[in-house]
Amino acid sequence: MKEYFFWLDSRFVPHVPQSAQRVLVQNYASKIGGKIVYYSAEEWIAVEKQLGLRQKLKRTSGIAGFIFFTLKQFAYGTQFDYQLLHEMTLSGLEVHFAREEYGIRSSKDLNCQFERLYLYNWTNKKNNKLFVFQNQN
Repeated sequence: MKEYFFWLDSRFVPHVPQSAQRVLVQNYASKIGGKIVYYSAEEWIAVEKQLGLRQKLKRTSGIAGFIFFTLKQFAYGTQFDYQLLHEMTLSGLEVHFAREEYGIRSSKDLNCQFERLYLYNWTNKKNNKLFVFQNQN
């Protein structure tokens, strides 16, 4: 059975509590033949740059990869952090997203998914602008 780290989405906690995120991620891990062996979260102020995750990656070994609550965790900054995903897959880690039930198992897989991720980012940014515009009226 593969072992994964779960990286909680701090920004989603007001909408989906930590305990609910954990249950959803554990269920997803089971679906892909794995289990959660550790979990943590980004500090609220560091979510956009994912500094805690970057530090954790430097000290991580012996796991199959990370499971994030949502793909949106890579889009909290000014742009989608494709480079961080690339670094993770180049180091041999799988990257999964429980909310979307979506996984990237290798750097080759990531390259094949580039268009899908680009479209996700584009529609996410467009929807955010629409939301801001609607809230100003």
